[in-house]
Amino acid sequence: ADVNLGILGANGIVGAGIPIATGSGYASLLLGTDDVTLCFFGDAASNQGTFHESLNMAAAWKLPVVYVCENNRYGVSTEIHRVTNTDTIAIRAKAYDIPGVTVDGCDVLTVYEAVQKAVEHARSGKGPYLVETNVYRWWGHYCGDPCAYRPKEYLEEGHAHDPIVILRDKLLANQIATEAELQAAEKDMADEIAAAYEFACNSPYPDTAEALTDVYYEDNERCVLR
Repeated sequence: ADVNLGILGANGIVGAGIPIATGSGYASLLLGTDDVTLCFFGDAASNQGTFHESLNMAAAWKLPVVYVCENNRYGVSTEIHRVTNTDTIAIRAKAYDIPGVTVDGCDVLTVYEAVQKAVEHARSGKGPYLVETNVYRWWGHYCGDPCAYRPKEYLEEGHAHDPIVILRDKLLANQIATEAELQAAEKDMADEIAAAYEFACNSPYPDTAEALTDVYYEDNERCVLR
């Protein structure tokens, strides 16, 4: 989280970031800025009460918020259609009379265009927008998750719709980048990660006395005890 950069942080509670984003949109309305808040959450979060309460409030007050649902079809081990009676998440926008659209989340450019349209809508004072992106979860919900609850076809489809490969092919096909340029970019990325890893391995551990530094707003005995 870094509020100075407009990053309000992640949340360990499913769906808890949605009302936070809605509050951010309300702040923009009160302050009279042209800021638009983007809120990211998974398909399982769309079944939380916070999702419906937030969209209702944002719609009623025309808050500049774009709600982006990353639908990989699984909330931990529960397939979304076992607990949802609609084909898409985006159709729920109709209940609040706001725009809702479902797009291929594996296509970077498609997502960009959809979100760009949604941001323009929100910034113009027309209220919130719901964008559902269909994606795949390549790994388990936690380390060691065998994913036995998913059919093998799911992962096969996921690998066949690798967003990086799709974008790479589009860049080459449209002559936006050459093979050499893409390989150079991949090498730069690998070198940067390797350097960061080496830096972390060679860095000293912090002093244990700093464990509570900047954890609490006020450094007093009551906060430390709590």
